[in-house]
Amino acid sequence: KMVLFVGKFADWKRLDMVLKTAKLYEAKYPDICTVIAGTGGPNDIKYYQDMAYEEVGLEHTYFVGAQMQPDLARLASIANIGVFPSKSEPFGMVFIECMACGTPVIGANSGGPRDFVSEAVGCLIPDDELSVPSTDKLINDLF
Repeated sequence: KMVLFVGKFADWKRLDMVLKTAKLYEAKYPDICTVIAGTGGPNDIKYYQDMAYEEVGLEHTYFVGAQMQPDLARLASIANIGVFPSKSEPFGMVFIECMACGTPVIGANSGGPRDFVSEAVGCLIPDDELSVPSTDKLINDLF
């Protein structure tokens, strides 16, 4: 089982929420991993890797760096869930890419994704309710 996050390592992408949620589902599902595809500045990369491995204590989370489009499509097609909790995502191409591969998505009900993510393809959580517990509950529901 695989949870996928793709995005720039920026605060508004809320990668920290994905990592903290991963701690909860890793404890329940020993066969699950989280793949983080994307990049940021050297300090950002170190910050999130330190958070994942030292602060949160994740064991099955992998940072794979920036990926070319064909590799992103492969990741989206093998993922069980795409999690993209960005604040005010302008469009959300990664949602479209996952949905095109038949992979359900979870994200914030703000910005572009609210125009095209329906219950048939995933779930959007109201921005003010988006939290580690609410994201974990949706992941549990999808597994």
